[in-house]
Amino acid sequence: WARRLHDPIVRWVRATRGSVGAAMTNPGRLALLLIGSAGISFGYILALAAALAAYGARPGLGTVAGVYLGSSAVAAVAPTPGGVGPFEAAAVAGLGTLGVGAGPAVAAVLTYRLITYWLPVAPGAVALHILRRRGTL
Repeated sequence: WARRLHDPIVRWVRATRGSVGAAMTNPGRLALLLIGSAGISFGYILALAAALAAYGARPGLGTVAGVYLGSSAVAAVAPTPGGVGPFEAAAVAGLGTLGVGAGPAVAAVLTYRLITYWLPVAPGAVALHILRRRGTL
C-alpha cells in the first residue's frame, strides 16, 4: 500500500513544486496571487462586519478580523467540508467573548454563512446543469 500511495504523492508534489516555482519567478504574478488572497479574506471580514451591523452589533473591524481569522483556522482543521459547524461555533464563541450578545452573534454568523457559503451553491448548480446538458462536462 505504501508504493501505491508513494507514486501519486510524488507526482502531486512535483506538479505543485513546478506551479509554485513558476509563480515565484514572476514577481507580478506572485503579487497578484498574494493581493487576491488577502482581498478575499478582507471581503469576508467586511461581510461578517456588515452582518453584525445589520443586527445592531458594531465591534471594531480589527475585532471582527481576529474572530474571522481565528474561526477560519478552526474550520481549516475541522474534518467537515468547508468547516461547516466548527466555523460557526468558533465565530459565535469569539464574538461572545469580545462582548457581542448571543442573539446578534448567532444571527450575524448564520446570515454571513448563508450569503458567503450557501447562496453561491445555487448559481453553481445551475451552471453545472447547463454544462452537463451541453455535453461540456
